[in-house]
Amino acid sequence: MQQSPTTPLDVPADVADVVVMGGSFDPPHVGHTRLGEVARRHAGELAWLVFVPAARSPFKDAGPTASDTDRVAMLRLATAEAKRTLVWTDEIDRARPGQASYTIDTLRRARAWLDGHGSAGARLWLVIGADQAAAFHKWREAGAILELARPLVLAREGAMLDEAMVQHWDAAMMERWRRAVVPAPMLEVSSTALRRAMAGDDARLAEQWLEPGVLPYIRERGLYA
Repeated sequence: MQQSPTTPLDVPADVADVVVMGGSFDPPHVGHTRLGEVARRHAGELAWLVFVPAARSPFKDAGPTASDTDRVAMLRLATAEAKRTLVWTDEIDRARPGQASYTIDTLRRARAWLDGHGSAGARLWLVIGADQAAAFHKWREAGAILELARPLVLAREGAMLDEAMVQHWDAAMMERWRRAVVPAPMLEVSSTALRRAMAGDDARLAEQWLEPGVLPYIRERGLYA
């Protein structure tokens, strides 16, 4: 099967670090943008943060509520003022109807794009949550992912990785996982809670947790009502 063309990854040709943060972003909220900035700064002040809206998660039974077009538009509004940050739509652009998108494919395409566009020396980082780290062995080609990108695990201050992970990784890899943990503020917000609030016409929660520009867009488009 012929591979679809890669959507341009518009980072500078001499970029040293590229931090990949995937998700449904349905809708994107301040938790995404703030944690993304924590991850970017950890990789380096000159690092670039790349948000990758997923076509459909292989770990979720259903796809996103909002359309791909709306999720991308909201994410671009949410990150409009963010430093060295962009939205890369390659997962959505290459998706086939009903097909899940996989991180390993995204990272391979990002690596190939960087290598072919003047950034062969760029380091790739992958942002994941502590809960995702605990189940990472279930991800497609988990070992290959870790060869392509450095994991960056965002967790509460003082939080420890799930020790059940030792059943799936050797001692050297477990030490690498522990070094990958980055303390970050865990905000009490989720896209699910925001969708529920907006469906119930609770504007207060939406105004508190959505970046400027996102809520007006949601209202204009009649999303989550």
